[in-house]
Amino acid sequence: MCRITYSLMRETREKCGVFAIYDYRGNTDNLALDAYQGGLELEHRGQHGWGLGYVQEDVKMNRFNIGHFLGPIGYADNELDDFHDIGNLRAAFCQTLYHTSGEHEKKQQKKKKKKREMDKRYAQPMESPDGSLAMLWNGNLSNFSQLKERDEIVDTQTLLRLVIEGMQKSEQTALAEIMGEAFEHVDAKAEGAFNIVVVHKGDPQKDLPPSIFAHRDKWGTRPMGYTIDDQNRLLIYSESVASTSPDAKRNNVPPGGMVHSMGLYPEPIQISAPKPKHCFFEWIYFANVSSRFDGTGVRESRNRSGAILAKQDEAQFGPHMPDIVIAPVPDSARAGASGYSHALKMFPNGNAITRNPEHKGRTFIEQTKKGNKHNVNEEEVEDKIVIIVEDSFVRGKTIKKLIKDLKKAKAKEIHLRFCCPPILGICAKAIDIRTVEELFIPKLLEYNVPQYDEDGCLPQWALDKIAEKLGVDSVRFLPVPGVAEAIRKETGDLCMSCVHGQPKDYHTQSEKDLVQLDLDGVREKDT
Repeated sequence: MCRITYSLMRETREKCGVFAIYDYRGNTDNLALDAYQGGLELEHRGQHGWGLGYVQEDVKMNRFNIGHFLGPIGYADNELDDFHDIGNLRAAFCQTLYHTSGEHEKKQQKKKKKKREMDKRYAQPMESPDGSLAMLWNGNLSNFSQLKERDEIVDTQTLLRLVIEGMQKSEQTALAEIMGEAFEHVDAKAEGAFNIVVVHKGDPQKDLPPSIFAHRDKWGTRPMGYTIDDQNRLLIYSESVASTSPDAKRNNVPPGGMVHSMGLYPEPIQISAPKPKHCFFEWIYFANVSSRFDGTGVRESRNRSGAILAKQDEAQFGPHMPDIVIAPVPDSARAGASGYSHALKMFPNGNAITRNPEHKGRTFIEQTKKGNKHNVNEEEVEDKIVIIVEDSFVRGKTIKKLIKDLKKAKAKEIHLRFCCPPILGICAKAIDIRTVEELFIPKLLEYNVPQYDEDGCLPQWALDKIAEKLGVDSVRFLPVPGVAEAIRKETGDLCMSCVHGQPKDYHTQSEKDLVQLDLDGVREKDT
């Protein structure tokens, strides 16, 4: 068993998007390009790299054709040359990558200067050693250090090995049953968050066509869905926004469930007993605002979170104050700002802060770019009381730059409103928060964050200290109980460990160990 180290824990990252498409008739031209379009809709889930592949069928033996590339999928150019005019296919798949472990993209770029290719040790989709399977997934293994073998440097390798082990241990003869037991084996060994898509290339000698299998972990941490589109093809995706068929029924893969292509009308098969712990941050920030999963739409969740947040300001702000500007931080805070403004009987000002078009990515996962991410319109904010509405407050980089620009633009007052509770701890289940040392609030409070009050808010003295450090007039966050209210889930069905930040607030032993190790490490450094 490998010992967990502080440096290894700091390397883990999130997050990815997965998309797979299966044509039962095998008569779709350019199925691989359809898979690419599905991946393109999930670009917001990962911009370090992307992979695209398909199964090429032949009389004697099928084979995979997979390409791996660095950089955002939206910047693809000649990378798609090998995926045109390849005839009819049954199975194609795409993944957008945000590293969970291994070398960061910049290090790989130095090694691959001539062509935007990715080191295949880190790349997805990943082929099995015998070439019979290809796997793509999103998430993070919190017990990667304990599970990994000597030659495994990324958790994708470990997860693929666990799938293969489960298949080899199975005594079943039907492939669907074999894969069910393989995923059951993964669930018994792995901790963290993992949505897995396994593509089997099939065997023409045994009259076995290619097939696709998808499994969602028993916690249902990350969203995963499927649909039959208007061409009667099976689509499997991280978010419903990747399915462009307007009339198709979108279904969730239930926590602990599996769906597969070995049947015309796929129905989820329960592999492990569900223990829902959906990541609340998917609705607050990560997911596309047009997505809907696990019974709740992203846009309406963010809208409700803004309305709940506004209840704290009803006595302070309102339409009787004409010099107020409610400024959403584009793009993910727009829905929250709409709910906040409506609750106060006011209107958001979408022109006060605008997005620099050169910055296409997300704060957590975008590629490094020069220049401002946002622009402040001086004409809209000069001599005004500016209420910045933002989705969340993690490291503070974006907000600190906006505050500086607003002061330069002569705003009279600056108030910060976050449609999310404070982020006080790391995430071991696939968010890019690797150490509490990166987090603004715990670091400011010397890693001794006070408990929430009876309303689920930080005490006023802590809010005042945050406001003072940032140089603004006030700071407010969504109360902790407001999360479940906004998402319309039971609190017990949501993972909000990072909102509390203490080892006891995490769900598995490996998460508790990682959190404690991180806190011990930063406190030791601090002293």
